[in-house]
Amino acid sequence: MIPLALISLDHLRLNESETFYQLLFENNPDAIFIFDPNGNFHSINPSALSSIGYKQEEIIGKSYKRFVFKENLEKMAENFKRMAQGESVSYEFSFRHKNGFPIQFNMINFPITVEEKVVGIYSIAKDVSSEKKTEEDLRTTKEQLESFFKNTTDCIVVVNLEGHIIRVNDAFEKFFGWKRQEVLGEDLSSLVIPEHLVSQYQTLHQVVNFGGQVSGYETVGKRRGGAQFDVNLSISAINDANGDVMARAITFRDISERKRQENKLKVVLKELADIKLALDESSIVAITDYKGVITYVNDKFCQISKYSQEDLIGKTHRIINSGYHSKSFFQDMWETISEGEVWEGEIKNKAKDGSFYWVKTTIVPFFDEEENIHQYVSIRTDITARKQAEEELTSALKELADIKYALDESSIVAVTDANGVITNVNQKFCDISQYTREELIGKTHKLINSGYHAKEFFEEMWNTIQSGAIWHGDIKNRAKDQTFYWVKTTIVPFLNEEGKPYQYVAIRSDITKYKDSE
Repeated sequence: MIPLALISLDHLRLNESETFYQLLFENNPDAIFIFDPNGNFHSINPSALSSIGYKQEEIIGKSYKRFVFKENLEKMAENFKRMAQGESVSYEFSFRHKNGFPIQFNMINFPITVEEKVVGIYSIAKDVSSEKKTEEDLRTTKEQLESFFKNTTDCIVVVNLEGHIIRVNDAFEKFFGWKRQEVLGEDLSSLVIPEHLVSQYQTLHQVVNFGGQVSGYETVGKRRGGAQFDVNLSISAINDANGDVMARAITFRDISERKRQENKLKVVLKELADIKLALDESSIVAITDYKGVITYVNDKFCQISKYSQEDLIGKTHRIINSGYHSKSFFQDMWETISEGEVWEGEIKNKAKDGSFYWVKTTIVPFFDEEENIHQYVSIRTDITARKQAEEELTSALKELADIKYALDESSIVAVTDANGVITNVNQKFCDISQYTREELIGKTHKLINSGYHAKEFFEEMWNTIQSGAIWHGDIKNRAKDQTFYWVKTTIVPFLNEEGKPYQYVAIRSDITKYKDSE
């Protein structure tokens, strides 16, 4: 065999006739790279091409620098400098795969010399990417397990086969009140298990020893000082390399709050049953299937509709339709509840005797296990009296609006506060006084005082209205242009709950022509 040191780069080119070199170079499972002294690829075997994803023509003649990640360039340049000086070098580096991801190689490199001159570099590279990944995965898994052990809110204790504590996590002290250094080597059951439950606890350990598993077992734990609390207990075996149990890991989860919530839930369920009874006694209740066919009505429904249960079961609510609401009203209702939403509204219905009644209605969809609506529950309250009162109030407000309009069109109206400051005037007031609303609001009637009446005249007027009585009289006023006009005046005090005036409404009519003719 010719020594490698005597082989020139030309002799290293692949040649079909050189069977030994072909087997050594082409069939080697490791990647083989041959570089010239400047770091350009001279030859590369199939294993290397398979690892890096390139074709021969894409890499031969190219510098290694094109295939090395930026952060590795300085180190690689130093290695090539050492090899160019005749030094053999071993190192690990990341080769950039054609698709961009790194391939981790363990490289063994030695120079090819001819007549003591380095003419190339021969590199055997082992792809250790999967090994590195496995190492990284194991390290990450270990770190994650350690992090979980340290940071989990559950208490984890490791005991040997005799039940003595060999490791606890940070949550142990919070759970049981014992510090780590106080419990290592101690018997776990004597510290954290109530005495009457120790035998039960030991039985659970025997189950694990014989290959069984304990998970989610609910029992009671004991804190330092003796206080007991509800726990969820799990026990897992820790096996050695031969599969034999060498230790056990016990996980304690504090379920005191959950137990309290369960007890509260029992109370709530009892309350709900009471509420249902009260609701059934006080409200109008009906249940229909998903098609709207009535399957249940309570006595209140029968009383207000004047239909019996036999009349109603199997029918739809069309039986009590009053015809008052539009088709779109009920379409909107059905669209809402069919989409699983709660519908609320007021409905006018017709009883069996032809009378009408109003109900405030809430319809709630109920779902089965497949999240399909299977029924609707309707809860109603009788608001007939309120609706009648609203209709009467609406009618009264309409009458008041008509009266105000007529008064505003025919009379001179002003409103003042308790001190006589003007808070509102109508257009008739502005027309006769020739002042704008802006000029009048916030002023008193002194603005239009003509000086005609004596001081005692207005004192008598104020004494009357401040006592809560209505005042009538004729007043001569002066307009903005200094002309005079007479108004027949009625001042009505409005009283608060204490019987004191909080505002005055003055209603006037123009009697100037009448006064001028006297």
